[in-house]
Amino acid sequence: MTPNSNLELTTDPECVFIDGTLHFTFPRSEGMAKVTVTETQTGKENRMSALTLYPFEMTVGWRPGYYVIMVNTAKGNCYVGEYIIEE
Repeated sequence: MTPNSNLELTTDPECVFIDGTLHFTFPRSEGMAKVTVTETQTGKENRMSALTLYPFEMTVGWRPGYYVIMVNTAKGNCYVGEYIIEE
């Protein structure tokens, strides 16, 4: 069987914001992850740990601001993302 050349493989995790919650999915388990979401204007942080073997969620709310997401995994990878909630 030969690979389909149109098949797109991703190695990065996915994070989606829906209704005040961040939804994380990893294509492959990277062990435990430490997740920090920081609101840059106030410096307020929201933290959690989760096993990357399964999709997981983090409730962050709807407060307007600029947010930075940092995920550090047991495999030594660090992922950074950002999102903005406008007034």
